[in-house]
Amino acid sequence: MEKTISIYLFAYLAGSVNFAIIFFKLTGRGDPRLSFSGNAGTTNVYRQAGMVWAAVVFLLD
Repeated sequence: MEKTISIYLFAYLAGSVNFAIIFFKLTGRGDPRLSFSGNAGTTNVYRQAGMVWAAVVFLLD
């Protein structure tokens, strides 16, 4: 029972992390929410950083 609750808690917390924002902060590219559609997601990462980084963010999301 404890293992199941731990897995659910980990999945919830991992799903609440926005990897696009973390990526942009770590690479010093600014804030992805301030350009194009204003959405911090894979599409804005693709537009600003290219396909490789968009794929990384997509897989982490």
